[in-house]
Amino acid sequence: MNAQLQPTGSAYFIAKETEKPENHTLSVLVDNEPGVLARVIG
Repeated sequence: MNAQLQPTGSAYFIAKETEKPENHTLSVLVDNEPGVLARVIG
């Protein structure tokens, strides 16, 4: 395989400045228990 891709050193894909950023909204229904929000965002 002769791929010419160079790693960026980041675990995330970095968008080119010419690309429009995308927004996403998540809705999560959870039980009212201690620590549940920490597990969701964690």
